Order: sequence, then structure tokens, then C-alpha cells
Amino acid sequence: MEPLAEPAPDLAGLKIAAFESRYPKAATLMRALLEPGEKISLVTTGWRSTFVDDVFLGFPTLLSNRTLVIGTERRLLLIRCGGRDLEPRGYVNEVPRSALLAAMPVPFMSLFTTAGTIRLIGVPGPGKRSLSKDHDPDARPKGQPRYLCPACFVAHERYVPECWRCGTAFRAPWRAGLRSLLAPGLGDAYLGSFAVGVMTALTAAFLWLNVIAFLHAAQSVTGSQAEAVGAAASGFLALALGAHALAGGVSWARGFKGLIATTAELPAQPARVRGQWPAAR
Repeated sequence: MEPLAEPAPDLAGLKIAAFESRYPKAATLMRALLEPGEKISLVTTGWRSTFVDDVFLGFPTLLSNRTLVIGTERRLLLIRCGGRDLEPRGYVNEVPRSALLAAMPVPFMSLFTTAGTIRLIGVPGPGKRSLSKDHDPDARPKGQPRYLCPACFVAHERYVPECWRCGTAFRAPWRAGLRSLLAPGLGDAYLGSFAVGVMTALTAAFLWLNVIAFLHAAQSVTGSQAEAVGAAASGFLALALGAHALAGGVSWARGFKGLIATTAELPAQPARVRGQWPAAR
């Protein structure tokens, strides 16, 4: 792999060398992702914003969608990260330059692609300016955003149960949905979103505690009070069951954000040197 060249201008307030020094884990993955001859033109951060997260999670989406954006002349790499040290977690997506149609910096950083819109919240000003102009509006659109295998970095057009090249198995969206259906939050933890899982579990627990409390209270009252307490218990029971169904659906949908391997913290380093793999098909 060729050495990583340091560009002269600041990129979102950080030069490449400064970025590598400050975030060594993210920089190691960044280097591993680069193909021979590929040069970095942009480094910035934000929080990935999706419809499912915005509607059903709201603010907690910031706990699970921290994203490092790496731009090259060929593509944008969207790396899910966590913590102040931008430790890579979960998955890597790529947007080929040919699939990037336009960009708009307000109110969010919206990247319009051939397969829909990618929104990023909290991108710093220099990053917004770079993303706004870091595409060719006259290029003929083709291709679409893809998932990268977190073990060998080969691209996949859609979710697959395992990587065709290295055999890495991925966590299934339906398994995430089933886990959260049975125990809200468990599916989020399965996908590596532990903070979101805890908040979802606490919400469901609050509803079930109210069900238990009202059922217990119904045993000590009579007449109209008993009816009112019973109705409250029924209401909380309906909310609790609805929370289970909603948690299952949301976890299932969130499972399609990227490829998450079943065996280790991810993204992992490549299992082999890039040149040892057969050509991508």
C-alpha cells in the first residue's frame, strides 16, 4: 500500500497528519481502506441521520450514529465510530463519486445519491463546505452506495448473510428484530448500539412496571376505582406490547445500515493483504 500523502490545506480543521496522531484507531482503519494510489481529499465527522432514528429514537440517535467521513477522488467512506477517540465500530459504507448527485449544507448536510439521501448532523463548517463542492455535478450518475465487508473491505450492493470473498458472517436484521420484539433493546445491543439498547430497555421496563403497579393496586380497591385502575393497567399493557412491536421493527430496519460481523468488534483489520484476494466480481 502506498504511503498516505499529507495534503497542504486544512481538512475540517485537521491536517491528515494531525488527524492520524489524534485518532490512531480511526487512522489505522482509514489507511487499510485505501486502495493503491487512492489519495485523501477530505476528513470530517458528523452523526448519520436516518428516518427510522429520527422518528423513533430522536436525540439518542447521536449515541449510535457517530460517523467519520473520508473523501477521496473515487468515493466517500462513511465509517461508524464511537467515543471521543473515534474508535471504529460496526460498519463501513462507501458512496462512489459517480453515485453522488449533489449536496446541500442546510439545515443538515444532505448528500443526494442515486439511491436516496444521506443526511449528516453536526458536520463542522469546513467539512460542510468541502462536502458541498466535493463532487462533479456534470458527471453521468451510475452505481449506488454500498456496504463494505468489515473484514476484507470488498463491496456488497445489499445486505448478505456472509461475505462471498472472505466468508465473514454478518449479523442478520431479522435476528435483531426478533430480539427486540422479545426484549426491547436486546436487538440494538446485538447490532452494537448498546446506549440505544439501554434506553429502549428502560422505556419498556417503565411501561411494564406501571402495568404491574396498576394490577397490584386493582386488588386493593373496589367499585369505580377498580374499573379506573383496571383501565389504566390495560392501557399501559397495550403501550408495553406496542413498545415491543415497535422496538422489533426499528431494530430490524436499523440492521440494514451496514454489514456487522458476528465474530469480533468491527470494523476489523483486513484478514489478508489486499493483493492476496481474488478480484472482486
